[in-house]
Amino acid sequence: MNIDLIMRTLRVKIRQSSKKIMDDVIVRHVPNVSSKKKSKIEICVFCGTQNNLTKEHVLPRWTFGKSTEEYFVTDINKSEQTYNKTTVPACAECNNGRLASIENYIISLFKDTNLKDTFFDQNEVQNI
Repeated sequence: MNIDLIMRTLRVKIRQSSKKIMDDVIVRHVPNVSSKKKSKIEICVFCGTQNNLTKEHVLPRWTFGKSTEEYFVTDINKSEQTYNKTTVPACAECNNGRLASIENYIISLFKDTNLKDTFFDQNEVQNI
């Protein structure tokens, strides 16, 4: 797996669709900013497509040991959230392809690195 290529591809997809994605975020989530009517059709937050949407966990399951009892507190409104309720729409290609590859890479970094003895190199830190 060439993680650098996958990361570049994802960055390109996001840049190409950034205006569409940001317009959608503003219309859906920023009150009184847009007079446009909210669309019931969601888009992938990474590439902007409306096809084959899934839910991408903002924080992956493994960060909380797959426990739906564990939670984090948001800085903005101090609300408690569990990983399984914190999702964004992502198409199957982004979620199960690019993002899954990136997540698998990060999991392997954590499993293969004994942080008592060594540290991540600069490229690994950037990818994480």
